[in-house]
Amino acid sequence: MYKGVNEPVRYLLIDTPETNHPRLGKQPFGTEAKERNRALVNSGNLTLEFDVGKKRDKYGRLLIYV
Repeated sequence: MYKGVNEPVRYLLIDTPETNHPRLGKQPFGTEAKERNRALVNSGNLTLEFDVGKKRDKYGRLLIYV
């Protein structure tokens, strides 16, 4: 949640391989990254921090450190 809205995010400095990429398909360790992300998100409240640059990527996702 960011400013009361459930927003898609892209983690900074955390490698998150794709599991459903339309061109590349499933990347190595994608399933493990997805499970680790699920555990991280479900662990409780997370602190999100922005970098000094842009807040969003070209897909509209928030760019954050967790």
